[in-house]
Amino acid sequence: MPIHALAIDRLQPPSPAFLQAIAAACTRFDTVLVLVSGAARPRDWRYPLSWQERVEALRAAVPAPNLTVLPLIDTLYDDGLWVAHVRRCLEAHARHSGAQGAPVLLVAPGKAGQAMGRLFPDWQTQEALPGPDPLALTRLYQSAPGAENGPFAALAQEATQAAQERARWQAAEEALGYPIPLNTVDAVVVQSHHVLLVEREAGSIGAGLLSLPGSFIAQGQTALDTILATLRTKAGLDMPLGALSGRLAQRRVFDHPERDPRGWIRTEAFVFDLPASGRMEAAKRAQWVPLAALDSTRLFADHGDIIQACVRGVIPPQDALLRAARP
Repeated sequence: MPIHALAIDRLQPPSPAFLQAIAAACTRFDTVLVLVSGAARPRDWRYPLSWQERVEALRAAVPAPNLTVLPLIDTLYDDGLWVAHVRRCLEAHARHSGAQGAPVLLVAPGKAGQAMGRLFPDWQTQEALPGPDPLALTRLYQSAPGAENGPFAALAQEATQAAQERARWQAAEEALGYPIPLNTVDAVVVQSHHVLLVEREAGSIGAGLLSLPGSFIAQGQTALDTILATLRTKAGLDMPLGALSGRLAQRRVFDHPERDPRGWIRTEAFVFDLPASGRMEAAKRAQWVPLAALDSTRLFADHGDIIQACVRGVIPPQDALLRAARP
């Protein structure tokens, strides 16, 4: 039997049942590695804790000497890269702990655990983890010290705002008799290794984060017409629309069910590759950010994943994060 186990923690905050499962695993295996996923993602009302806070909380709750907790970078639209990240974490753990061989992958029961197991066909799996705790976030927001004015106050307000917006959508779904996604467009405008970004306005979900210029598809317009108008009005991109549309390099739909903290929203990304020149195109209400300087934890929703999928080189390497995580 393998002497070490691996669990991937996708839940925030860790529930008592999850902590109990990890503590039990520490009594059954010589070493246990827990990877906290989403390490390069922004905070939002669904994921209020940084990876550093999650690592600290797990180590404090389960002080077993054979437990290792490391951050894991998610890639929503590249399963192969995500699997490679998991295996890099395991390799780092093996170098540090001496654990050898394939681990036992601890999963939750049901379809989610089965899907996880299929990504690692050379590993044994055990249904040893609990499913999601639907009240975990509610308890966090209600019990945090100074909840009304503390660090989670803005996120708690976003959670309420998202629930209100979702209630409006449900009314439309009930009238139609089936669930419906909302449809948006986003622009990935690249020039001279820079990408065009806007800051989300106060009062909106994700306020203060940077995002790709985008909007809901306008009634009576095509998706392309909508994104061209958005670049003119929201980003203030001072470029003739004909010249801009001529630089369209690709268009791609992104529809991960958890991609947006506002709810089930599909987006189509339009990639515009502008020619390199001695100056950046003027954008009155947006900023050009070097791709090499992007901080994926400051990008709204899955916009870091979208840029990564379209132009690469945005999500930080897993090895760099592991070096930062080591005490």
